[in-house]
Amino acid sequence: MLTIRKFIRDIEMSKKCGLILSNRQLKVGETIKRSLIEIVRDDLHELFLEKTSIIISEVRMTPDLKLAKVFLLPMIGSDLSSEALLISMNKIAFKVRNLLANRIRLRYLPEIKFILDDSFDRASKIESLLKDENTSIEEKQLC
Repeated sequence: MLTIRKFIRDIEMSKKCGLILSNRQLKVGETIKRSLIEIVRDDLHELFLEKTSIIISEVRMTPDLKLAKVFLLPMIGSDLSSEALLISMNKIAFKVRNLLANRIRLRYLPEIKFILDDSFDRASKIESLLKDENTSIEEKQLC
């Protein structure tokens, strides 16, 4: 009985902190992701995008749907560094937002913020720690 109460309390805290996404946030995020992929592929004719290909891995929406955090990373073998790509994309965020306004209809079009996706690096670090036999249990639990 005590564990069920703790579980319910943890879920309520997660909702307050924005850790659990609503269906609306997920739908809008996926719609924006699909539209952004098309925009980058077809409509953006920026010089730095000709030198590299990017991966848009995820779009997370805030609970009020006013901010879209776009997680991206350059493809392996691209000429542009991750930091340079991030700076360049954030410089043209207003242009991307205007192109996005032509593709989707929302009451409030969210502000676009590009963020470097490091989830693949973290996953490979965790995987290497789990495979390493010399790693102690405490180090494995830190990840």
